[in-house]
Amino acid sequence: MNNETIAKIENDIGLRVLVDDTRDMHADVTLRTASDARRFFANPRTLIQLYMDHDLGCVDQYGNEDDGYKVLSYILERGTRPEYVTLVTANPVGRDKMAALLGDYGYSAERRGAVTFTRDE
Repeated sequence: MNNETIAKIENDIGLRVLVDDTRDMHADVTLRTASDARRFFANPRTLIQLYMDHDLGCVDQYGNEDDGYKVLSYILERGTRPEYVTLVTANPVGRDKMAALLGDYGYSAERRGAVTFTRDE
């Protein structure tokens, strides 16, 4: 991590975060597992952009898939409200579930290559 990213995390300003087990994208922070994401988002954060995958390749302690929908729900329930959320999953069912969740939290979809959700003010 470079000094600029460390300063953004310490000062909780303007982060771009990717939650994905395989992709690499332009993000300040990349979280590869659901448990890493939960630790990072245990407290609300100020984000410009959140990139979310659905199929994270994780299982919980009970053997159930620990997927992006559960992580996104956790993030939103704890008060983090990214300005933009981009769903980067190839799973159409998972994408639709996450899209519906974002709608429940007041986000609306706009298409810019991938579907990006913006927070309605």
